[in-house]
Amino acid sequence: MTVELILDRLGDAVALAVVENDLLVDLWAQGGGPEAVEDRLFLARVIGLEPAVDGAFLDHGAGRPGFLAGKDARHRRGLAKGAAIGRTVEVGEWLVVQGMRAAEGDKGARLTTDIRLAAAGLVYRPHGSDIQLGRGIAARDREAMALRGAGLLDKAKLPGGLVLRRLAIEADDAALAQDLGRLGALWAKLDRLASTAERRSGPLDAGPSALARLLWRALDLAPVSLTVADDALKAEARRLVQALPEAVRPELELLDSGTSAFALTGVDEAIAEALSGEVPLDGGGRLLIQETAACVAIDVDGGGRPALDVNLAAAAEIGRLARLRNLGGTLIVDFVDLAGKAQRQRLDDAVRRAFRGDPLPVQTFPMSPLGIVQISRARRGASPLGAASRICPACGGSGRTAAGP
Repeated sequence: MTVELILDRLGDAVALAVVENDLLVDLWAQGGGPEAVEDRLFLARVIGLEPAVDGAFLDHGAGRPGFLAGKDARHRRGLAKGAAIGRTVEVGEWLVVQGMRAAEGDKGARLTTDIRLAAAGLVYRPHGSDIQLGRGIAARDREAMALRGAGLLDKAKLPGGLVLRRLAIEADDAALAQDLGRLGALWAKLDRLASTAERRSGPLDAGPSALARLLWRALDLAPVSLTVADDALKAEARRLVQALPEAVRPELELLDSGTSAFALTGVDEAIAEALSGEVPLDGGGRLLIQETAACVAIDVDGGGRPALDVNLAAAAEIGRLARLRNLGGTLIVDFVDLAGKAQRQRLDDAVRRAFRGDPLPVQTFPMSPLGIVQISRARRGASPLGAASRICPACGGSGRTAAGP
C-alpha cells in the first residue's frame, strides 16, 4: 500500500488529504481561526451541572457554553468510566480542557479533560495512566516500545500516560526525553493557570502548529510523499520534514505557487464525489446516502450486478466513506438481498475488513434476514468536508454541495 499526503487549506483550516493507492481515504483538518476548537486547549469554568445527561456546562470563552460529558471529565481524577459528573467537577471550578468537537447546530463545543500534548514522536497525557502505541508501530516492536515508554515516564518523574508514535522508533532516548520534559513543563505551567487570581476563560495558545499536529499524526501511515502548493505551508512543511529522521521522511513535492494542491492532484474532485448523496461503485451500482439526526441510512442499488458482487464492492466503499465523511453514530445499510448463509457470512467478513484500518472504534453486526447491516462508529471532531462545502442552496436542507468561490 502506497500512502501519499496532499496539503492545502480549507477556509481557515489547514487540511491534509490521505491518499492510499491513488484513492482518497481520509481528510484531516485543523482549524486556525478564532472559532477553532478541535485539539485546542482552553481555560474554562464550570457554570452548571446536568446530572440527567451526566454532563457539565463550561464557560470556555466562546459565545455558547461548552459541554463536558462525565466520561470525559473523569480523567483528571483518575476515576472509573462510570463515574458520574457530580464526582468529577463542581460548579465554579476552573479547569484546563481540550476541544473535541466544535459547536454544531444547537449543541455547544464538546470538551474533555483527557489532555493530549503532542510532540513529533510522542504524546503526553498528564491525566492518563498507561502506555499506548500508535498503529504505525509494528507488532514485533510493540512490547519493547511499551517498556521504553514506561522507562521514559519513570525517568522524567512525570505522572500520567504516554502515546508513542512510529517516529519514536527512529528517535533516540535523549531526543524523546527532551520532548517529554518540555511537554511536562508546559503542562505544569498550564495547570497553574487554573489557580491564578487573574484567570480568564478562553483559548490557551500553547502547543505545536496545526500543520505540525497533522503531519506528526500522518507519519504513523508511513507516507512516501507530501505535496503542497501554498507558499506559507511550503515553508513550514519544508522545515518540519527536514527535521525528521531520514528513515521516516516523506519526499516533499512542491507545486507552483498560486495553484491549489487539492485541485491539481484530484482531491477536490474526490471531495465533491464524497459529498454527494449518490456515490457510484466501480463496476456498476451505487450507494444512496442520507444523513439524519438519528442515523446514517445507506441503500445499496445493485444496478443489475450479481448481488454478492455489488455488496462486496459496497462494503469496501462504505468503509472508505465512513472515514472520509466522518460518519458516526449508527449506520444502517440496506444491502441487496443474498441467497444463503454462506454469502451472508462473506459479506459480514467484508464489512469487518472494510473498517479494519479505521482509527475510531467500530462495531459491526451480522446481516439481518431482511438484508440490513448495522454499524456503530464513534465520531470525533467535525467533518472536514464541512469546510469544503455549503448547505444546498436549492432547498436549504441536509444536503451539501461543494463550496464555490
